[in-house]
Amino acid sequence: MTCPNGTDLTASIVGRPGRSIAGMPLALHPGKGGGCAFPDGEAHVCPVEGTGEGRVVFDLTAHSVGALKEPIILTIKKGMVTDIEGGHQARRGAASSNKPTTPPATTARPKCRSA
Repeated sequence: MTCPNGTDLTASIVGRPGRSIAGMPLALHPGKGGGCAFPDGEAHVCPVEGTGEGRVVFDLTAHSVGALKEPIILTIKKGMVTDIEGGHQARRGAASSNKPTTPPATTARPKCRSA
């Protein structure tokens, strides 16, 4: 996936099923609530573990952080986040994670392209 904001990420999805979750309520954790995508559509597929390589730039919002004042940049090697760059919000997002390799969830950019 590439994006004008600097994101350039590759990962294998060979053998992984994709699915649409557009407007469908999903139980995320039994007995603990759920979630739903907007009716305009959302699809996802999980990459093969260990295949993610590149850089992801978040410049809109980040879960547990909110609206970003400056970009958060993740470097990914062999499927793991190896570096988190940015200002105080990047440090706050990294600190809110139990694991140093867990990136903050973000809002997708509409101009991003996947190959």
